[in-house]
Amino acid sequence: MLAQGDRCAGGLVTFDPAGTHLPSRRASPRLEQTIIGTGTGAYIGARSRRLEDGSSVIDITLFSADGTETVRYVSLPEPVPVRIPITGGGGVVIPTLAGEPSFTASAGGEVYATAGHEYQVLAFESSGAPRWALRAARRRQAFTEEHENAIVDPIREQFPDVNPTDVEWPADINTIARLSVDGHGHLYVFPFFFRGMAPEESPVEVYSPQGERLFAGTISERGWSAASGDYLYSLRTNEQTDEAELVRYRLVEPFDP
Repeated sequence: MLAQGDRCAGGLVTFDPAGTHLPSRRASPRLEQTIIGTGTGAYIGARSRRLEDGSSVIDITLFSADGTETVRYVSLPEPVPVRIPITGGGGVVIPTLAGEPSFTASAGGEVYATAGHEYQVLAFESSGAPRWALRAARRRQAFTEEHENAIVDPIREQFPDVNPTDVEWPADINTIARLSVDGHGHLYVFPFFFRGMAPEESPVEVYSPQGERLFAGTISERGWSAASGDYLYSLRTNEQTDEAELVRYRLVEPFDP
């Protein structure tokens, strides 16, 4: 099952492997990111939770078909939004300036999660038991004036009096943008690229289900929501209708698991 959350309505848009649109249902509680569906009708999602000290975390959680939380895999720090003030009052809030946590799951229910800021991935059994963790030495890219301009210039077109002088910009940007798993259980780790600066072919590093690094390469699809066998499933927006549509890709040269 492939599912996509609607942040505003709190609903689930679901499809079966053949691409048939299944009846929609409510996501309870409302979730924050793409939802990973399972063959049992349960789903894995991320939701924000505020702590007593005022900070927030993202819980990666397994929910039953009726929305009951059954397993909480890990809680990852939620990035703090950046507010860019406008002269005269008000401001523009940038919610995910330097990246956010990512998670994915295999067809067998194994879950992978990363906070994204460091090159580190945590792997869990479907039951929530830890499987393994990997960490690699990767220097984080510094947040530069080029990154600042990429954010401020489009805002300035609408708000000429935008004042980014006192904005607390992040020192670095994330290392990992997204995790995905193919239909053979291989884990794909996509590096983070700042908005508008990503290459046409996305670099990716591929790991075995046991966490062994297999190879690095490039791929045109920048992540997907579900996979089965040699096929990958993703949701994209139709440019003509502005509606979400399910797209299926085939791995042309899949390697043996």
